[in-house]
Amino acid sequence: YLTPTFFLIRAMVYIGLWLVLALLLSRRGEAGDHPKISAVGLVIYMLTVSFSSVDWIMSLERHWYSTIYGVVLVSAQGIGAFSLALLLTYRLRIRGEDSNEEIGTKEKADLGNLLLMLVIFWAYITFSQFLIIYYGNLPEEATWYVARTSGAWGWVALALVFFHFILPFILLLSRARKQNPFGMTRVASLLIAMYFLDILWLVVPSFDAQSGWVPILALWVTIGMGGIWTFVLTHRVRIQRPMESLS
Repeated sequence: YLTPTFFLIRAMVYIGLWLVLALLLSRRGEAGDHPKISAVGLVIYMLTVSFSSVDWIMSLERHWYSTIYGVVLVSAQGIGAFSLALLLTYRLRIRGEDSNEEIGTKEKADLGNLLLMLVIFWAYITFSQFLIIYYGNLPEEATWYVARTSGAWGWVALALVFFHFILPFILLLSRARKQNPFGMTRVASLLIAMYFLDILWLVVPSFDAQSGWVPILALWVTIGMGGIWTFVLTHRVRIQRPMESLS
């Protein structure tokens, strides 16, 4: 299953499907197209992220496995993506660059509640995985958590508990904060930072369980992919805005 050829074929399938979904959702079509694409895309997304998380992250330690590992990554990506969407939306409105209708009070509350739900779901799934492995106390399973709760990684785990769940949970309980674009951008920024920290916590100990050294190659790949994504996003936004102004 993890032979290089089959591994690369699956990777190209995952990335190809994600690109097709992104292009379909970003194009200007009929009003009813996007919900239909999203419904089908959600199923494809769940399956591809589950399989890719096993291929790209869990396979780094081949003797360790988790039956809900894919769901853990899906919930984390949900928080990261929705936080980024909220951050961009509110920042554009704060700077006066979004000419669309103002987000109503109910809509602001709904957006904040949805983010709160995603945070709770991530904490529930993550803790469920930990509790099952802790209760079973099998060496081949517990070793994965020992590497991520020892030394400096133990402090990272505590930071994720506090800043990825407890603090956002408390902040998002406030209705006034959910109505405040400045407050929501701060919460969204915190969750985006914690998402990247969570990925480091999942990946890096697989290479060196005793230190917090981040491979330079991984850092440059992150910067490179992030730069390409940012360029494509800003380019498409600049194209769509003149089209919207003419319509």
